[in-house]
Amino acid sequence: MHASGLNRHIMIEPRATTATLLRAYLDADYRWECDGRWRHMRIGTVDPAVEAAFPDATRFGLLSAWNPQSVERATTENRAADGALHFWLAHGDLSYRPAFSSARDRSWREPSWLVAGLPVQAFDDL
Repeated sequence: MHASGLNRHIMIEPRATTATLLRAYLDADYRWECDGRWRHMRIGTVDPAVEAAFPDATRFGLLSAWNPQSVERATTENRAADGALHFWLAHGDLSYRPAFSSARDRSWREPSWLVAGLPVQAFDDL
């Protein structure tokens, strides 16, 4: 998961510290889609709705192909990368749902995917 637009909207230095990025990620708004409704979620909390939607999964995470390493890039590049990630998810053996992260004031928004069942190392590698 990457925080798109953070550099522009909350004045993070180009080589932001891990602590600065962590604060920004924890302060962001996260939502995922299920049954036509956008549901809130918080990093680090157990979400009964997610667990109910994916009863066989033992882990969950958000993946975003937008602005890798929190470095802003062109929308066309982000959309192409997101399309490739979606293609990979659609042709794999994972359960997933559309999701997004955004600033609480909506000054930036970034598409992502809630993915169930992917091993932690695979999340990190992606």
